Amino acid sequence: MEERRQDDEIDPMDYLRVVWRHKRLIASIMAVGVVGTAIASLIMTPVYESRAVIVPAGIQSKDQGAASGFLAMQFGFAPPVTPASVEIVNLLKSNILRERLIRTHDLLPLFFTRKQMRGKTENQLLWDGIRYLEKRTTVNFNQKDNLITLSCRYMDPGKARDLAAGMLAGLNDYSVPHN
Repeated sequence: MEERRQDDEIDPMDYLRVVWRHKRLIASIMAVGVVGTAIASLIMTPVYESRAVIVPAGIQSKDQGAASGFLAMQFGFAPPVTPASVEIVNLLKSNILRERLIRTHDLLPLFFTRKQMRGKTENQLLWDGIRYLEKRTTVNFNQKDNLITLSCRYMDPGKARDLAAGMLAGLNDYSVPHN
């Protein structure tokens, strides 16, 4: 009975012996993984991201005063959303703003090669550009902090920054009343 109990126990030295016996296999798997990762990271095109954080300054009604927002936050609820926040988020996600950005900054040649643009009408190219821009921009609204985050991704850091700046400029043009 005593002999059987010893066979059932797990000895860490048994594991170390197995690892030591297969050390070449383990080392070669690790080497292939490291070399494969290094090659993949050198081949991949880097994508840069530009972020802008927007703090909307909305006019709150008497029902949505600062005291009710503070009280709601104390109990773990999100403060009331201002109409300006919702309007900004919807405008940043709108095709109107993207179309205006593409037309104002002539972004289609930046997004597509001449070969990709060949044989398409201006409207088809514009819609393809809007979809391209939609995939590379993200708008997040943090209701708790009343913050809107705009992210633009592109392979060139300057162009990523310019896309975000263009979106903000377009947002400003729509938001500021013109006399």
